[in-house]
Amino acid sequence: MMRRWDAEAVRQAMQVYLVMGSVNTTLDPVDVLRQAIAGGITLFQFREKGTGALAGEARITLAMRLREVCSQ
Repeated sequence: MMRRWDAEAVRQAMQVYLVMGSVNTTLDPVDVLRQAIAGGITLFQFREKGTGALAGEARITLAMRLREVCSQ
């Protein structure tokens, strides 16, 4: 069972939740993420799957770029 403060932290983090992968946009996903952060997202999930999804080193490289944007 979650403690009350844990549940509240989760609620706050999930106010505006973006799930995105490279196949979800025709733009650079890094630019889309930057715009989404500027627009007020509170949580981001990188989900790279489906037809045309990146794999291997390309997926890892994009994930690292997205993580860097989130860290900033």
